[in-house]
This record gives sequence, structure tokens and C-alpha cells, in this order.
Amino acid sequence: MLNDVDLLLLFEEMLLSEKLSSSNTVRAYKSDIKSFIKYININYDFSISKVHSKHISDWLISLSNNNINRNSYLRKLSSIKEFYKFLHIEGIITLDPTKSIEAPKKLNNIPGGSKLKSLLNKARKEFKKDNNEKANIFLDEAENLLKNEILWREEAVIKVLPDLKRFQENTSSNIGLRGQDRLPSFLVPRISRCRSVHQDISL
Repeated sequence: MLNDVDLLLLFEEMLLSEKLSSSNTVRAYKSDIKSFIKYININYDFSISKVHSKHISDWLISLSNNNINRNSYLRKLSSIKEFYKFLHIEGIITLDPTKSIEAPKKLNNIPGGSKLKSLLNKARKEFKKDNNEKANIFLDEAENLLKNEILWREEAVIKVLPDLKRFQENTSSNIGLRGQDRLPSFLVPRISRCRSVHQDISL
């Protein structure tokens, strides 16, 4: 059975021979995957071939807790996804544990996120000026805003979403008919009974 070092060597060979990756790219991949292997070996004491999505999620949380910048975070996630995609294609693992894991969206791309991002940026600037008291005020505002955003969404799932689903089901066959592949059969008799007489009233 291949150990973690062997799996990394196979991945490196693929990068060099098939993808013709540069030495810098290969070095970055190896660095990211080695740090992941170290995390798994220390925290779970088993091979990376036994990893599930939960273990990867825990690793990503640990990266966030260490205040890693967004670009490094995304690069590391991309490296791990490529690595497990390779293992899956080669038949070394039966399921790709990264398949359900997506990169986090930027706050600006999330409805209501721009104001939250603004408050966090203000807090960061105040911390750099050693204005900790003012920075904490912005952090408290951001935390309250986040809680409110989560709260109304959770309430909407219970109170609004069921009605929206029923509305979609009831109108799916008669709204946007021109966008449908074919006319629903139950509407054919109604439309065929139309006997309107059209007259040319142009001058």
C-alpha cells in the first residue's frame, strides 16, 4: 500500500510529465500538500488516502484561525483539490473528499456582505493605529450585523421558503411559456378554443 510520501511523488511526476508544470508551481503544490499531510498525521494519525471531507474542512478552519490571507488560503485549497482529483482518477481512492468543498465567496459577493466587510476593514485600520477600543466597537457592530443577517435568513427558511416553493410549483407550467420546450398538454384545449377574429385596422 502506498504511503503519503509515495502518493506525493506520484502527483509530482504527473505535474511534471503530463501538465508540464514549472518548477515553481510544483514547489508550491508540494509545500501545500506537505503541510496538509503534517496536519492530518498529527491530528488524526492516519494516511491522507483515508481522509473525508470533514477532515479537510477542519484543516481549512485551522488555516482561517491562523489568519492566513485569502490568496494563500485559496491556493492551498486548490492544491488539495488537484491532489485528490488525481488520486481519484488514478483509482487510488474511490471517492474524492474535496468534491463537495467550494472556495468561500468574497463578502462583496454575498447579499448584505459589503457593509460587514466595511466594518471589518475599519476595525483592521484602527488596530493598525493601536486604537483597540475603537477597533473593538467596529468588531462588535460587525458581529451584531452578522447575527442579524443569519437570523433573518434562518427565519426566512421556515416562514418564507415553503410558500415560495409552492408558488413556483403552481406557476411553473403557465409562467414563461415562451421559454418552455413545448406547450403543457393541459393548456392545449384552452388555447385551441380561441376563436377571436382579427381585423386589419391599419390605415
